[in-house]
Amino acid sequence: MGNKTADVLSCRVMLLSIMNVEVTGFERLKEEYESYLEFEEIYMTLRDENNCIVDGYHLQKRYLFRDNKFCILKTSVREFLIWEIHVGGFLGHFERNKTIEEVERSFFF
Repeated sequence: MGNKTADVLSCRVMLLSIMNVEVTGFERLKEEYESYLEFEEIYMTLRDENNCIVDGYHLQKRYLFRDNKFCILKTSVREFLIWEIHVGGFLGHFERNKTIEEVERSFFF
């Protein structure tokens, strides 16, 4: 495994660990993928397969990623992440355009 792949995996694991500790209800995302129209079919397919990648989607600890971006449902978790990035909890206080750039770099909606 190359350094870049190891770094991506390490970042994903760290993000999931932080989110599980910091965000109330974060664990529910795993269940909500199954009923969320945009992700339902791909999530069910991946859940039933082992170490599978379909159309750039894959699971890590039962959380959905697309092209190494964390898939976030339209819930209060999404709003929290955007707010947290903007005001500085994760990366520092950003203006609107920088906030959008950082959100798009890390998350898939």
